[in-house]
Amino acid sequence: MSISRVEEDFIAGGVEMNVRDDGRGRLEERHLSVQTGFMENCYGSSRVKIGQTEVMCCVNAEIAQTDNKQGKISVNVNCTPGSVSTSNMNSFGTRMALKSFTGILAHRTRCILNTEQQPDSDRFAEIPATTKEAASQQTRKQGIDLRTLYIRDDKCWGLYCDVTVLANDGNCLTATTIAVRSALLSTRLPKVIIHEDIEGDEGIEISGNSEDAHEIPGARENLPICVTVAKLGSHLIVDPTLSEESFPLATYHIGVTPNLSICSITTSLSSGANNPSMHTKPADVCNIIEMAGGIARTMFSSIDEQLKDDEE
Repeated sequence: MSISRVEEDFIAGGVEMNVRDDGRGRLEERHLSVQTGFMENCYGSSRVKIGQTEVMCCVNAEIAQTDNKQGKISVNVNCTPGSVSTSNMNSFGTRMALKSFTGILAHRTRCILNTEQQPDSDRFAEIPATTKEAASQQTRKQGIDLRTLYIRDDKCWGLYCDVTVLANDGNCLTATTIAVRSALLSTRLPKVIIHEDIEGDEGIEISGNSEDAHEIPGARENLPICVTVAKLGSHLIVDPTLSEESFPLATYHIGVTPNLSICSITTSLSSGANNPSMHTKPADVCNIIEMAGGIARTMFSSIDEQLKDDEE
């Protein structure tokens, strides 16, 4: 999405006065709504709205092969037509833009949720060298312990999170991580029964009794969400809209766990964000991390309350 110079001046002026184009202050988030368990024929599902940004996730599961006594979680992202701005592009350009958007979104979601036990190089992707040390000192790895999805021998649970971006009005990564986390929390895995046949060979049977199904171990306590903080000019803003993301920004995506530990930080500079005033110093990173913890506390409280209502 491109904006005119007049729109840039309007957005920058509003941020300077602490009144953004949708009426929020610089450090206010948009309304967050979460719905789970509404889709049939899948193990877990969620629908998340942050303002006008809307993301849906469904989780399917199967018995998979493993060679390291760990389970598997994959995240795949797709977009509905019109959810990503592709104006002034031909059909090839549109396809490439969608592929780039969904690929980056899926990769960053996996890094924050640590669904594939990401290395530190991914947890601090694109962090400038001058601020990486400050970031790494305040973070620790988190996410589902994939060993809890191991069954026995070479068998494990494979969980497949299919995300669909229904509408994008900015901060899509935060919405996606909340959608994946909520869908995984609503997932119930059936009991696996190990039995022997008359020849002594072991076999696996999945219980059809829904009362035997259980939550994914450790998901509720360990799965993080993303908090997005951006530097627009000399000011920090949270939960940027699509029009604000079109402005030259330095954007930080901070993974925060339910116990408010920081597990990952990635950053990106949009086109034109070369102004020295937008460069973030190590001390600024510490302030952003502290800010993210406070924002996450409010978000987790809202999410947990809405999930509790769905479960009842």
